[in-house]
Amino acid sequence: MGNKDPILEMAHSAGDCSVIGGYVYRGVGIANLTGAYVYSDFCTGKIMAMTQSGGVATATRDLGLTVDNPTAFGQSNGGSLFVVERLGKIFRLDQGA
Repeated sequence: MGNKDPILEMAHSAGDCSVIGGYVYRGVGIANLTGAYVYSDFCTGKIMAMTQSGGVATATRDLGLTVDNPTAFGQSNGGSLFVVERLGKIFRLDQGA
């Protein structure tokens, strides 16, 4: 099987320090996120989305949302996404994303 190169890299020059992995959005409430990988960065707190095709990143975008020091993502059985901040608050991504 072997190792594979990443399909997306983030430079630290813009203040990013640690990618916080997320989930591919499979919910029904936010149509423009369907199939996108949603993730964040611990230092900037920006919530981002990336789409890919055939193992190649095709687009990334800032969703215009921030969370103070995100530490984890969660996903409900229905596909809703949640972001957890360092101090314990849990946020659900909604239609405004």
